[in-house]
Amino acid sequence: MVWNINIRVFFSIIGLFVLLQLVVVGGFLYASNHFYNQWVENCREYQQVTGKINKAQQQIISRTRLARQYAVTGKQQYLDDYRALVTDELFFQLFESFSFSDSEQAWLNNSANLAKQLVEIETTVFDMVPTSLSPAVVQLFTGDYYQAQDSIARQLSALTTSIENRYQSKNTSLQMMLDKLNFYIIVALVVFITITVLILITMHKKILRPISYLTQTIETMWRGEKLEKRVFYKDEIGFLARQFYSMKDYMDENYRDLEIMSFQDALTGLYNRRYFFQAAEQSLQTAKRNKQQICLLMTDLDYFKSVNDIHGHLVGDEVLRHVSSIIAGTVRESDICARFGGEEFIVLLQNTVASGAVTIAEKIRANIENSPYVSGDLTLNLTISIGVSQIGNEKGGINMTLDNADKALYQAKNSGRNRVCLI
Repeated sequence: MVWNINIRVFFSIIGLFVLLQLVVVGGFLYASNHFYNQWVENCREYQQVTGKINKAQQQIISRTRLARQYAVTGKQQYLDDYRALVTDELFFQLFESFSFSDSEQAWLNNSANLAKQLVEIETTVFDMVPTSLSPAVVQLFTGDYYQAQDSIARQLSALTTSIENRYQSKNTSLQMMLDKLNFYIIVALVVFITITVLILITMHKKILRPISYLTQTIETMWRGEKLEKRVFYKDEIGFLARQFYSMKDYMDENYRDLEIMSFQDALTGLYNRRYFFQAAEQSLQTAKRNKQQICLLMTDLDYFKSVNDIHGHLVGDEVLRHVSSIIAGTVRESDICARFGGEEFIVLLQNTVASGAVTIAEKIRANIENSPYVSGDLTLNLTISIGVSQIGNEKGGINMTLDNADKALYQAKNSGRNRVCLI
């Protein structure tokens, strides 16, 4: 079954498909970019919150170390370094900057409270230094002090593990979504490429191949070779092909008429001036090869202007037809007889010498003189003047001979008309 589709509809479908594909792929890319940005933001937030928790834990350890060094040595530098570490501010930043679950909030609160307890113990120790170093040192190595430190470490470790699990779960979900979107994008691209290939194949089959064949057909017609008519589909290109073949058939049917019109004088039916020169050049080449003679007769109807002036152009046209039929009937079929313009006629006599040309010219003149134009009550006696010239070997060919025949015609006119002159 031949699938036919309107080409405009076909390209509309292609346009809609491309638009749909752009929307789908664009939507997938936008969603993928959105989830990727969420994934990046999640990783950044995880690094920030765990970094602050680790920093708080390191500060607690550092404050314990500095407190013990101060309690042992009594050096003011250790106390100054201790006071420079602000653990409470880190816990405050954690509370303000990030969101936690209830359990994480409880671990963070407990860590902050225990850190305050350590600070209270350490502050008490500082008040005992330097008056009583030994009791101060003992306070920093009690079970309560160690228990508070261990509890802070456990609380912060549990908090870090919970946050890590929560962010990892969220990142895993985002990564799965990204993988799924990337899969959809790949599928969409594969579908797009597949359909694009099918569209290209269809375009080649329905559009490019018929157009290419039609182009070849036009070239074949231009070379004048026989055409093979092929119509692929019943679409616009098929319609174009059918119209082209119809036009070609019409041209073939009317070619002969067009050809006749191109070289025939519409009024008299004789050859026209353009065809005469083409045929004369060919005859001249043939005559040279065969070593034959060619002569030209240049004729002009005498007093024809008075016929138009007195009886009108319609009668003048009939007179020209009458004269042309006499001339054509007098010469041989091989001779070329043409209307040269107005009331002038020219005859190319094949394989004829000058004396024979004069004889034929006299016969034409006598036939016209003895054959008046008769139409109803109107009778017009007609005469014609003829100039004869033989084509020689001199340069100029047809044009030179035509010029000589025209001079001979002028001589016949000046000699009283109704005569033949040879140059």
